[in-house]
Amino acid sequence: PDMSPDHQAQFLAQAAQLEFTDDEREELRMLQDQVSTLRRQRDEMQRDWDEERQGLLRELNRFAALMNRYSIPFEEASIDDPVLAALMDSSHLTSASSEA
Repeated sequence: PDMSPDHQAQFLAQAAQLEFTDDEREELRMLQDQVSTLRRQRDEMQRDWDEERQGLLRELNRFAALMNRYSIPFEEASIDDPVLAALMDSSHLTSASSEA
């Protein structure tokens, strides 16, 4: 059936709206995929960081146990880094509490 010019214009306008909506849907899907990928990467990085942190804390606890075993006072350990010094203190407390 032939459409009147008005109907044709209305049809084309509606079709353009649908195409725009499809484009928006595609863009939204792509953004959701990117967010999912970023979340997955963040979770992997968090797991890796947690594993590395646990490994470092185990190393510090072993170091503290060695110092304790050989009766080397923690005060004699030359530590210039305040973060490392704080870790050593907490490490010493952890090993001391686990020995008790």
